[in-house]
Amino acid sequence: MYVRRGGQGHEYLETVEPPARSPAHAPPRCALALFAFPACATAAAATPQVGFAVEAGGITCRISGPTRVVERNVYGGNAVAQVRPGGDLEVVLMDEVEPCIHVAYARDGSRDGTGLGDCPAPLPRGRATARTDTEIVQARQTRDANAVRHIMVGFVTYDSPRANFGIAHEGRAQLVEHRLVPPPGGPGGGEMAPALAPLGAEGTGFVLAWVEGDTVRAQPLANGAEPAGPPVEIALAEASEIGRPSVAFAYDGSGLVAFTATTPAGHDAFAVPIVCSR
Repeated sequence: MYVRRGGQGHEYLETVEPPARSPAHAPPRCALALFAFPACATAAAATPQVGFAVEAGGITCRISGPTRVVERNVYGGNAVAQVRPGGDLEVVLMDEVEPCIHVAYARDGSRDGTGLGDCPAPLPRGRATARTDTEIVQARQTRDANAVRHIMVGFVTYDSPRANFGIAHEGRAQLVEHRLVPPPGGPGGGEMAPALAPLGAEGTGFVLAWVEGDTVRAQPLANGAEPAGPPVEIALAEASEIGRPSVAFAYDGSGLVAFTATTPAGHDAFAVPIVCSR
């Protein structure tokens, strides 16, 4: 079965044991274990793998402004992008020296002030969850047999409601996962540190961001965590030690991708404005 872990806004489903499902509602074995069982090789040709050029949702994302330095010389901190109550965006810096510093940005990517505020909940390591009114998408970091990092992306679906001895029970959650196959053109070498954000309250898709080599890549997803458009490449000159990215979107599709990185100038926090539309 699946149990919920984490706090509010950072929940994820964890597999405790395979759920007992009736044959009528059980998904095909290969859909859940496509990369674990050689016997599923025949089904692989008919099952889209995340990362192929499916582009099911027709979402286009692009960088909409210059990369901005949020803060210089952050000490092992996290840069968390999130939406402010008024609909603009902000990057929250959490490091080992300063309290949480909130740096505000307008939806065009321009800096709009700083201040102190409540710290967001810590991000789960190697996991990300995003939800809308109708969908839940999750991503997690894993390793293959050669110790190369990869990302599994999945969506939550449910069994049909049922009744036992006249008592109604809601459908049980199932996480259907696929391994992310990175789009062509990236640096390669494995994918790590996934981040997710919804593009709207209902039915407009998600954006998955991850670290690949010394680059941050972001790709829209839709229709069961399938690729819905080409990726966005975010690269800094002479950057290394890229921290886990964070991504957030306002209601109009304007967003920010935030992360830390080491450059010749130091270990700094950066924000990149991004916009996505259908």
